[in-house]
Amino acid sequence: MVKNILSINKPLVSVLIGSFNREKLIRRCLDSILNQTYENIEIIVVDDASSDNTTSILEKYVNDYPNQIQFIRNETNKGIAYNSNLAYSLAKGDYLALIGDDDEWYNQEKIAKQINAFTKNNKLGVVSTYWNDVKNGQIVKKHEPIIDKNYLGQILRGNGVYCGSTVLISKIAWESVKGFDESIPRGTDSDLFRSIIAKGYTTELMEFFSANIYIDDHIRMTPTKSKQAFKKDILSNEICLLKFKEQFNLHKKAKKARKIRLLKKYIILLYREPQFNNIIRLFKWFKL
Repeated sequence: MVKNILSINKPLVSVLIGSFNREKLIRRCLDSILNQTYENIEIIVVDDASSDNTTSILEKYVNDYPNQIQFIRNETNKGIAYNSNLAYSLAKGDYLALIGDDDEWYNQEKIAKQINAFTKNNKLGVVSTYWNDVKNGQIVKKHEPIIDKNYLGQILRGNGVYCGSTVLISKIAWESVKGFDESIPRGTDSDLFRSIIAKGYTTELMEFFSANIYIDDHIRMTPTKSKQAFKKDILSNEICLLKFKEQFNLHKKAKKARKIRLLKKYIILLYREPQFNNIIRLFKWFKL
């Protein structure tokens, strides 16, 4: 009873999850959130028209944790950006956490530590941590990024610094950019962090590992090496250059790095599909 009374005085954290056909994985994700030592957490799951047993599993969790978990089900598949924004529309928290439905928070102090960081700096928009990539049940890479002093230029070049399943975001920062940009086909979480930083919010990367990110291609919604993912990546880079045009003009090195990356992708695309419209796209983005 004492813990429950104390938790009332702590800021509410809303965890936003989009889920699709995760009957074998969603329990791991939800249990890792419920195991957090920070108590004032609500969980909002959007079931993105799953065709497996995901909905039944979510219903059971809602019955077991009626005051902490809620979910809504889409009739058709909408994608992660839409789902995150929909989950946010139901959220009551002062802070927002994201986590992939196939990932887990294995550090039980994650949210508590991040909330503590926010209490020390009211200009913070995003607080992230280190994370592990896991494949075939083994940690294959430990991510310990370093945030540059020029962190806007750093994230304009590309992400690799913030992992969607590790961040905690202030509600004010989220609302300043109106959440996820649903027009972006890939890298929507990176775009969200980039947009918040471009608005002038500061960021902090806490030096501890909080999450396991499962990168097995057979459980990813769009395998990273697929043709579909490759084309989405090109389009997302194009949108990024347009959306942050003013910022790129102030960070020339970041702009050059982004355009070089895009050029390499165009070369691969032209090798695979030497079509006239692809050539036109290349000249459009790299004209002097």
